[in-house]
Amino acid sequence: MSCGAPVGAMTVNVTGINKNKTGSSFSGHVVAHIDPDPSFNSIKYMVINGPDLNGKVIKGSDSIYKGRTETNLDDFTIVIDQIREKKKNVRTPFVFTHVIEVRFNKSSPNPRIDLISSILHKTLSFMCGRWVGLVGPWGYSETESLCRVFPQVTMTSMNPPGLSWYYSMVKGTFEELFGCLYKAYNEPKRYEVLTTGIGWYIEAEQSAGLIEGSIVLQQAALETLAWFEVVEQRGLCSVNGFKSLPASDKIRLLLSLYSIPTGLPAKSNELIAYAKEFNLDDLICVLVDVRNALVHGMPKKVEKLLSRSTGSDERVDLWYQVNGLLAQAILATAGYQGKIICRSLDVEFIHSAIKNVPWRKNDS
Repeated sequence: MSCGAPVGAMTVNVTGINKNKTGSSFSGHVVAHIDPDPSFNSIKYMVINGPDLNGKVIKGSDSIYKGRTETNLDDFTIVIDQIREKKKNVRTPFVFTHVIEVRFNKSSPNPRIDLISSILHKTLSFMCGRWVGLVGPWGYSETESLCRVFPQVTMTSMNPPGLSWYYSMVKGTFEELFGCLYKAYNEPKRYEVLTTGIGWYIEAEQSAGLIEGSIVLQQAALETLAWFEVVEQRGLCSVNGFKSLPASDKIRLLLSLYSIPTGLPAKSNELIAYAKEFNLDDLICVLVDVRNALVHGMPKKVEKLLSRSTGSDERVDLWYQVNGLLAQAILATAGYQGKIICRSLDVEFIHSAIKNVPWRKNDS
């Protein structure tokens, strides 16, 4: 073929033999060059409202602080640098907190950028209990020159810190959790249920649909995880058998697989009183009872729920405690073996509530 100028109006003349003899030329307008995908040696992101990370030492222009986290995987290394040591101002709804660099072991035109971006977003957001923003990435060549910009910004929650199972003084949390989620991608069903669970956990932690709407989300997420673990993964129950189980039994079976306790916390006086009054055995029974009253809307159930003088306090504590169970169920399904904040414990200082996950494997 022969053609005119590379950009602009052009006509292409077919110089070979056209067997069908349907025409010898076509014309059009080229708006830009389309280059082949460049090879990326590294990519970088800006992070909005990220978690505090207690890592390696960073030397700034006027300070030295612990703010670098490094994660090594088979094909790449992730380096996260906290931009500043100072605590975020809660009056500023959005602020850049970190720079992430992903360094590839081998330059490639297709280094799974979308997957890495997605798992970074999930990992950081799940750690914070709110949506952490990622801007970019910017792609760099072997000569460290900028070769492509990806103009993307993920969903981002405002700055005031959410509640979380993560404690910033525990080292290695990001490294382990990112690795678990990246590995889970090779198991599509596990990755799908983790993606769903993390999304619903964060929305519940942000009080989506107020406290009452979040309680509905929590039970849906726990039942979804139970289906995967009990039916899909372990085959402990048939499809019809699982469907016939009460919701409380489905969730309780899931949590028992990982030794996650379901008892009512000793500090939850309102929940204990509610359970005693309506003859409910544990936290899961209270969850299902309250959720059913909210969803089905039968007059007697709604009146029982909303006419109580302590009803608001009961639902807030239920929401708080159940999201702690949901976080543990997600972490267990992901294969996480690290430390968490145990919400059920009545302690004076938060570091006293930091415990190994109950399903942790013995080092021996």
